[in-house]
Amino acid sequence: MSFVVSARKYRPIRFKDVIGQPAITTTLKNALKSDKLAQSFLFCGPRGVGKTTCARILAKIINCQNLSPDIEPCNECAACTAFNHSASFNIFELDAASNNSVDDIRALIEQ
Repeated sequence: MSFVVSARKYRPIRFKDVIGQPAITTTLKNALKSDKLAQSFLFCGPRGVGKTTCARILAKIINCQNLSPDIEPCNECAACTAFNHSASFNIFELDAASNNSVDDIRALIEQ
């Protein structure tokens, strides 16, 4: 049995489960509803405010094949199950805090 950090173990998997960020979750859901999704998103702010959580939920929704009417992932389709098991080829998570040197950026570009 491996140890999992509690922030990852209990990370929300739907926008309605995200606490304290109604502005961002509403904005992202409205963009998805109106089919006016931006080319890129920059999530910034201090530690622990939900940047990675919101980005992961957005990525999951974009790839979900059976979205619910309230714009939430189904967690049952092939894309959602692959995402839940960290086996999705369509999603690549970059951590800017860990990839902050010139050599790191070169390696990311090559990938």
